[in-house]
Amino acid sequence: MPIQSSTQAQPQNNTYLGMWVTGDGRIRQELLATGRYDEARGNRQSAYQGRYVVTGERIDYWDDTGFTADGTFIDNDTLHHGGMIFYREQRLLCELRFSSGDLAIAFCRRATRRCRDL
Repeated sequence: MPIQSSTQAQPQNNTYLGMWVTGDGRIRQELLATGRYDEARGNRQSAYQGRYVVTGERIDYWDDTGFTADGTFIDNDTLHHGGMIFYREQRLLCELRFSSGDLAIAFCRRATRRCRDL
């Protein structure tokens, strides 16, 4: 369980800022530079919000409702949190091939490793 050092969010300056997404895209968590996070689940925007602190590869969360959690960054693009695996989301140029054989090039907002699977 994370140790709460302060009840106020502290600005964060780390390499993990940005959007993190589960492989199926259902859960999206944005780590903001303000030290706050905003998590969406399915169609529910801002399902959970709170503050976070990154120390090394560890992330500690304090939800606004009082819930606490933690996670571990396995590498720069992979986060293990709450029994789930999140991937850093990037806007990538993806090549999509349809069953008809047609080819389309499009920007997709997918978790890094999932986009490679298209």
